[in-house]
Amino acid sequence: MTVINPNNETLTINYFNRYNLTPVSIDFYNESTRVTTNKEVLSVASGAYYNYLSVSNEDYFKDNNSYVMSIKNIDGVIVYKDKLYSTTQEVDSYSINADVYTTNDTNTEYTIYE
Repeated sequence: MTVINPNNETLTINYFNRYNLTPVSIDFYNESTRVTTNKEVLSVASGAYYNYLSVSNEDYFKDNNSYVMSIKNIDGVIVYKDKLYSTTQEVDSYSINADVYTTNDTNTEYTIYE
């Protein structure tokens, strides 16, 4: 699973290429809305162990949503598939309960009768 920040205008994704082919398009399937969106690859670069590619965000990725990413080559063959999670929280301090639970400070006194 790859964690992405939805506030970034351009997303850079690291992937391991199963084939020695250049990816040309990416499908993102939003698991909450069940809608698939196709995006064009802006740039591709090769690293020592994995490749990098960049896509435009254009306000598509929403906070706290999961996506399935399918990278395709020119023939439409899926060369890489991964799950993405979109969050604005830092990865090191991520909490699924952030901003969900709140506490109220009260001075409640209890009287016990015997």
